[in-house]
Amino acid sequence: MNGLQSQSTSAADKTTSDAVYKNAIAYQDKLVKSLTTQRTKLGTAMDKLAAAME
Repeated sequence: MNGLQSQSTSAADKTTSDAVYKNAIAYQDKLVKSLTTQRTKLGTAMDKLAAAME
């Protein structure tokens, strides 16, 4: 019974941590994608500025 209890508690802990951190991880993924897009746009703007200065 002790081994079964341990497995049950472990499964419950995993479910709880998944619920708690799932939204935070999704938000961080969106943030990284947004920053990557902004970096690309900044690079394009810098290239255009450099071309205009030539």
